Amino acid sequence: MLPGPVRDLLDAPGVVSDMFVRTLGGLASDFRPEFDIPDLTGKVAVVTGGNSGIGFHTVQELARKGCKVYMGSRTETLARAALDRLYKEGGIKPGLVKYLKIDLATPKSVKDAAEAFLRHADGRLDILVCNAGVLQEHYKTVSEGGLTMSHSMAANHLGHFVLVQQLLPIMTETVALTRDVRIITVASEMHWFTPFYVNLRTVEGWNYRWDSLPARIQRYGLSKLANILFSAELQRRLRNNPATRQIVSISVHPGEVSSEGGLRVIEENFPWMSWLWVWLISVFALSPLHGSYTSLFAATSIRVRSRPDKYGGAYLYPFDRVGRPSWRARDRKLAEDLWKASEEIAATCLEERKA
Repeated sequence: MLPGPVRDLLDAPGVVSDMFVRTLGGLASDFRPEFDIPDLTGKVAVVTGGNSGIGFHTVQELARKGCKVYMGSRTETLARAALDRLYKEGGIKPGLVKYLKIDLATPKSVKDAAEAFLRHADGRLDILVCNAGVLQEHYKTVSEGGLTMSHSMAANHLGHFVLVQQLLPIMTETVALTRDVRIITVASEMHWFTPFYVNLRTVEGWNYRWDSLPARIQRYGLSKLANILFSAELQRRLRNNPATRQIVSISVHPGEVSSEGGLRVIEENFPWMSWLWVWLISVFALSPLHGSYTSLFAATSIRVRSRPDKYGGAYLYPFDRVGRPSWRARDRKLAEDLWKASEEIAATCLEERKA
């Protein structure tokens, strides 16, 4: 366990890291949420993993601009604590943020969450931020519909794939009225670190079973690669349908962000020098607030609406720069394989519900 003062340094907003962002980060981007996010009154958003980290701040900034936000969380206890904090910190009208129970690890639970949202959605969905995810965990699996798959791929990719499919009809209805609907997928530069051989066409290809520290990093990287491939392929398919061509799909790298999840990974793998890693993170990493900026830009900026040709299907670096992901993340065949496998796996998992 880290000493209290060191842990507090990571958990705090981060005076040093915030100064770093305002100087070096400010040179690369002129996006400032407090000024650049337009009035969002009347809009509706869903943010998965909204109870902590960058997801929490994404919810907070959207709601402060008047957006009704459904905060996706696995447990009500965590969600209620986050809601208490949101309203305590102020700037949000009562009732504007709602709890949405969702566990992204299994398609059935995702479908249940989508159905719950649709019962209370006011007939629209303007913004979907696919933010939730697990970090470099030990190899474990989830089973549904007779299939067994990597928990990392299920929670980080398949759950969001199913969520988008379930909510696409209401987003299609919304874009017909507003001409502005966004689907944001939070990825990572860790997508560069994948197994040497990548096969995304089958569930077995998703199940990278090795469990050393490098293998755990590669398994996480594989799921983040899937995020970027999915977002780009989704945009291509949206553009091919006249009813959805104005929906914009963007994947984002939030930056190197200090987070509780990252701290746990450090404590587990580097207990003898975790204090040094925490110090480095506190100095050079972004605070969770700044980590939310790229998602917020993608979800709200009028620049995105005015330049869908530039931003649709793009991969963004902090906070508003169009980046170039790895060659694998630009592989159309790999994206198509992932899409087909996701459709088949999701269908098999959900088919059991009908039995």
